[in-house]
Amino acid sequence: MLDLLPVPTAIISLSDGTVRFEAVNLSFRAAGFSAPQGRDALLDGLADQITGFLRSVDCRRRMALRIGDAVDSRHYDVTLARRPESVQTPRCVMSLVDQTPEQRTETSLRREMSTDLADRPSQSDRLCRLGRGRDRGGRPGALCGAGGQSRPVQPRQRVHGVAVGR
Repeated sequence: MLDLLPVPTAIISLSDGTVRFEAVNLSFRAAGFSAPQGRDALLDGLADQITGFLRSVDCRRRMALRIGDAVDSRHYDVTLARRPESVQTPRCVMSLVDQTPEQRTETSLRREMSTDLADRPSQSDRLCRLGRGRDRGGRPGALCGAGGQSRPVQPRQRVHGVAVGR
């Protein structure tokens, strides 16, 4: 039944204070979590939170998991869930949704924006000197102040219809 789910999923329980994997699906195995090294990495990041959930009366809990070093890390959105009538049994379903592509895109965009913003005044000055700083209507000098120098962009200022700054 678990193999019908497209994300890494496992049924886990608590036995003598130890987290046990009762069943796992193909995606869980494909992600490497069924191997001892993968299971150890998973439990290193989540064992205390899983134990806390299984000892509670909560029906659902979400948490973030990061596995690996900063350069080659994987990011997961982990959900622990069980039916309300089963809260006395220390067992639940754990699903892991891989958030790595989203995290990498976000990190890349932040890096790009920080380098772009740092270089923006010099680019604007160049455009003003060349007479290419134009407003939305195509009029020259939209970003240029006196002497062909670009005007500083203030926080939340709109330039060419786009909000820039903080």
